[in-house]
Amino acid sequence: MDHLPEPLQAILTNATSTYLRSTAHSQLTTHLSTIRTTIVDPYLLAPLSHLLAATLGSTTMPDFMSALVLAGILLVSLIILDYIRRFVVWWVMWWVRFIVRLVFWGSVIGVSVYVWNVGGEQAVQDAGKIWGFLMGFLEEGVAIVEGSGAGAKGKGGLSRWL
Repeated sequence: MDHLPEPLQAILTNATSTYLRSTAHSQLTTHLSTIRTTIVDPYLLAPLSHLLAATLGSTTMPDFMSALVLAGILLVSLIILDYIRRFVVWWVMWWVRFIVRLVFWGSVIGVSVYVWNVGGEQAVQDAGKIWGFLMGFLEEGVAIVEGSGAGAKGKGGLSRWL
């Protein structure tokens, strides 16, 4: 208590503060033991021990340490499984990203080579034909979904696009 200021040393060495500390400690101990005997033992520990005894199929309560070891093993195994899951997800997503990038850049290079070979004007005309085909296909699908069905029957179906 040498590191405390003088007024605090005087208060802490006072008989009244010593009495209050000891009284508070004894009252706290009394209240905690009352809470343990009235609430914790009958409502928490007894049902838990009956549950563990019924689960393990024996009439005696299992050792608390063995229950803690079982919980620890469960926790460690869940942590290991989480690391395995993270690794597998990372590995799969790496391949998915790789394939998507490969397809994207392959299609960019393929379109560039096509435009280089046939020329810009022919490439725009081909893109217009493909766009028209896709829009006709979309209109046909919408007509089928809406239930009219007139697009396929009345207008010649797919032959009108080709």
